Amino acid sequence: MARGCASSPSWRQPCTTAATVWLTCAIGMACGGGLPLLAIGATAVHFLVVRGFPKISDRASSPPFLARLELRISYRSHDGLLGRLLETCTGSGFRVTTVRVEAGTDTEGAPAEVLLRVEGTASPYALVEKLSGLTGVEGVTLGRQGDSPE
Repeated sequence: MARGCASSPSWRQPCTTAATVWLTCAIGMACGGGLPLLAIGATAVHFLVVRGFPKISDRASSPPFLARLELRISYRSHDGLLGRLLETCTGSGFRVTTVRVEAGTDTEGAPAEVLLRVEGTASPYALVEKLSGLTGVEGVTLGRQGDSPE
């Protein structure tokens, strides 16, 4: 059974429809009628549309740029502040992909440090401002994912 455009989940696959049959017939008639330049031109336009249209439509409908960020946050560990940090990230339009607590979780008086890897389309600077405003947060460092040598 031939797989046509309607059953295809996207426009990435060439369609084998009646339109292609009609185009093939028209190209054959152009060749038979002594118009080889018309046949070559029609074939070129067909492949340009079939191969080029998906690329153009993907660019036109591409989702906004997805920023991948690393946040190093040092804070005083008390009263579930880590949970509020995570809530602030997700509430600001970011998805938390990695949480790594790195230092000072059990020592009283020493600040805890957590590495959060997030991705999203919202402004990272607004996120840093919100995180810095939370009570108990001592510092927030913003970097792009992959900047730090790990």
